[in-house]
Amino acid sequence: MKQDGRHDGGGYAYTPYRLEFRPKRGLHTRRELEDMLDLLERQGVKAWWYSVSARSSYPLFQSRSLPHREDADSGLYRWLVKEAHARGIALFSWEYLNTAPLLTAQHPEWRYVYWEERDGGNTPRDDHFICHNSPYGQLLKEYCVEVVGELGFDGIWFDGSYLFSDSTGRMSCRCRYCRELYRRETGRDIPAAADFRDMAFRHFMEWRSENFTAYWRSLSGYVRERVPQAMVVFNYFNRIGHDHRSGSPLRRMPMEAMIASESCSRPYQVLLQHRILRALNDNYPTEVWDYFRDAAQNCAAVPEPEPASMLFHAQCAAASGGFASFGFEAFPAEYERLISTLSAALNPIAGYVGGTEPSCIGLVVSGATKDYAHICPEDGQPDGWPAWKTVHGMYNLLNALHLPTQVLLDDMLTPDILCRYQAVVLPNVQCLSDSAAAALQGYAEEGGLLLITGASGIRNEWGEPRERGALDAWFGVTWRDSVLSRPLLSWNGRCLERGRSGGTGADRLPPKLMLSGPSSLIRTSGCEVLASGRYREPLPRHSLLPEDSHPLIEGEAIVRRRAGKGQAIWMAANIGAGYGEEPSRRTREAVQALLAERVKPPFATDAPANVVVTMWQQEGRLVFHLLNVPHSLLCFPEHSEAVRYPEDFTPTRPIMLEVPGSYQAFYSPSGAAVRLIQAEDGRSTRAVLQCLEQHAVIALSR
Repeated sequence: MKQDGRHDGGGYAYTPYRLEFRPKRGLHTRRELEDMLDLLERQGVKAWWYSVSARSSYPLFQSRSLPHREDADSGLYRWLVKEAHARGIALFSWEYLNTAPLLTAQHPEWRYVYWEERDGGNTPRDDHFICHNSPYGQLLKEYCVEVVGELGFDGIWFDGSYLFSDSTGRMSCRCRYCRELYRRETGRDIPAAADFRDMAFRHFMEWRSENFTAYWRSLSGYVRERVPQAMVVFNYFNRIGHDHRSGSPLRRMPMEAMIASESCSRPYQVLLQHRILRALNDNYPTEVWDYFRDAAQNCAAVPEPEPASMLFHAQCAAASGGFASFGFEAFPAEYERLISTLSAALNPIAGYVGGTEPSCIGLVVSGATKDYAHICPEDGQPDGWPAWKTVHGMYNLLNALHLPTQVLLDDMLTPDILCRYQAVVLPNVQCLSDSAAAALQGYAEEGGLLLITGASGIRNEWGEPRERGALDAWFGVTWRDSVLSRPLLSWNGRCLERGRSGGTGADRLPPKLMLSGPSSLIRTSGCEVLASGRYREPLPRHSLLPEDSHPLIEGEAIVRRRAGKGQAIWMAANIGAGYGEEPSRRTREAVQALLAERVKPPFATDAPANVVVTMWQQEGRLVFHLLNVPHSLLCFPEHSEAVRYPEDFTPTRPIMLEVPGSYQAFYSPSGAAVRLIQAEDGRSTRAVLQCLEQHAVIALSR
């Protein structure tokens, strides 16, 4: 994370939280804006998204780059910036990246050309979308410089950072500019139909994502070159439930910008969402948005929402090393009680959010698997949900084991990045390139631990089935069951004895157990079999044959390959998918036992599994965040949401944290009751949190 960017965007990236309140149809009066500024100043809010355009991208200042409304008033915005800065408030302009209705009216040839048109033609909103490969791309850059350079805004917050309008299946643009550019760069024509079954279409989709990312990088760089302290934020749309249609690529994309996102209000998303954002681009602390609402009324524009739900959203962000932003539409005074509660809780901990997290576990989140592993044969459209569910379930499991976990994207599986981690986990990563497979093998041979689950590597990076999996030859896989099952597992001998000393349940593994998630048993040659599995293949329904006449299928469920200085372990079960729906203690214990030989966490804790514990290294101190998240809020059913009843959390018993070294002082900006205990030999320090209700922050210093 960049250290010289603390004051970029008027310090925006390090403000405790941000508020969005902007014009709907027309200009606010100065009195209305003064009331908003007074409220923000009174409540200690340091960052505000306003906008220099009305909703749907109608500029409200006299821009020289884009056509504007007749009532545009540049003077009002210069006054607003001056007043905000006088109160210590960073002011950002909310903008759509892809809509410009006044410009498309003048240049209809610049608008998006979709694969599919609606019956009866486009809606007005469809016609607002305009292609960045047309001359609009340069005009938007100049427009942004006007906003931050001439009006004085601290930055631009781009919503609408995706490549389709509201219509289903409209995944990209096929305008003349896109067609010519694609032909020039690839020598091919854009495919005639949007069909993921067509390999040419998949290649086009990859080009489209690279092209879109390149524009983000070009736009943010253009602004920073001309106004160095200005900041650009892109709202990232490739989150749980989203697939390749968004155009927001799930790959690392460093640039002079912040990549932010929106919440779907579920902790299992928010917690991992911040990790994904850090992997995409770690220039600044991460940010995730939600609108003001509460548990009783899960909708926008709720007057006087109760504070607990929104506070919990922000605490999820803080525990994950980032910040929250909030939007609302009603008159700001209706939210003053809520804003006051947020400020009281979040302002004191803002300086204790984020930092450097110790590298322990690397969790592979594969965009290729999400987009290409599950293609519907009937309509050729991808179903990303199975992949999302798998990675979120695995992340929840690792959180429950209190193992610091960071995300590795497809283009991060390289030797220079893999070597930072004690272990790398592949949760049913079906799509794996040859180069990534070689890098993973090299990582293990150099001393790392690979934990592979499910059907990892059975497809290449384009989703094409392999005759033999990318890692099969390395493991000596000779057979893979074609049936998914829930086999009964038997541990073989004392293979895991060295891993059964963790003291948190792994030593109590029974000799026989079942793991979360479906399995496809394997057989290998040359590997150490840690657990074998068996199940009886079901007979046809209403069969009169006795139970024991069912065919008995046997195979290997967990195998280990010693590789050079390290090792690789393959679990046949897709435990991420299963754990997300049914968190199983036995599954956690099994994974802990498998990791314990090689993984040495940077801290020890006796926190229960539902408490998320993160540790951050800041200058001169260690900072711990502890977040109480009941398992009912971590499961995948649709009704499980972050905004549901956080005030019902059960307080925990005392929680112990232990770190190597001698720490002489502690401080809790969240007001937690803590007791510090130093080992007599000075080799370790314990901090005991007396009770965790919802969220606590503890800082240790030497």
